[in-house]
Amino acid sequence: MNFFSGSQLAAAIEDLASLELSQAELILSERIVAQLCSHLPLHSEEIPKKLINGFMRGSTAFNDEQIADEIYRLQRQSTDRQDPMLIVGIIKNSLERERKEIHIRRTQKSAVRQILRAVKDDLENTVTTKPSMVSSFMRSQQDLLTQEIASSDATYIWADRVLELYTDLFVDVNNSLTDTNFKPKGIVSRLAANNYGNAWMRFVKEHMTQLYEKAQVSKPIATTSLMESAFGSDFNLNRTNYNQPPKQTESIRVVIENSGQGAVKFEKTWSSKSEAKAGMNAFFALLKTLVDPNERIDLVEISIESTNGISLSLQEVTQDKIKETLVKLLSA
Repeated sequence: MNFFSGSQLAAAIEDLASLELSQAELILSERIVAQLCSHLPLHSEEIPKKLINGFMRGSTAFNDEQIADEIYRLQRQSTDRQDPMLIVGIIKNSLERERKEIHIRRTQKSAVRQILRAVKDDLENTVTTKPSMVSSFMRSQQDLLTQEIASSDATYIWADRVLELYTDLFVDVNNSLTDTNFKPKGIVSRLAANNYGNAWMRFVKEHMTQLYEKAQVSKPIATTSLMESAFGSDFNLNRTNYNQPPKQTESIRVVIENSGQGAVKFEKTWSSKSEAKAGMNAFFALLKTLVDPNERIDLVEISIESTNGISLSLQEVTQDKIKETLVKLLSA
């Protein structure tokens, strides 16, 4: 009988959720190109990237009228022209199934990313709803990571235990914290947690056999404790213990993750608000070279670690919206 660890299963779940989203994005992109080629006198390689992105994600910076204008421009070579707005409607209607599929995959990836915090986060240096129980939570986390799993059914049981730990750690059950304007970093409301939990358990249940096979060949998931054991004293996190009295320090961290046409994942950390304000233009200039400005970005996480820490997660947003949000947070 083959065994694998909880850490390997966590890695398999994370990888599979990312893979399914990437595959859904690719299928939609190919369908868009095929539809555009059927209405325009162009080969697939001639379809502009911004037109594909407009159909894939929708954007306040590239709306239906602008998509129609681009189609009209590309129609100039053709003697058989259709109404561009009619083409936009036909294509969008034909892609409804694929667009719903992508929404499902993005939702499940967000849920997986969120719930796996229970086994990935450095609990000694993370905000929790019950700081006095951190030692107990750390033991539970280690048990989950090292647990031996020997069947596909056991993957579901393990996932349920992870969800229980996540709820204990990060869910404001009584909404006593998340009703405030600035909730503690990493704490989520009961409603949000229910949505994450349902998507998490549904994903694992639908993929139990696949996850069982994938986990056997997966490397353990990257956690803080794993990195420290690998690098020893050379690995310096420069961390703040959020369950202890706060220090008068601050850092601003922005994580960008996108799996569409402009697939990219990177992050930037500034040591202070003033440094972030000074470096913001250069940051967004770089972002524009990596991702089409008209394209909505899958996931953006902004965190300000200070005495009154702030954590914000945005999905399906434009670069302008990211910049606007960051400016407001830095001015608060």
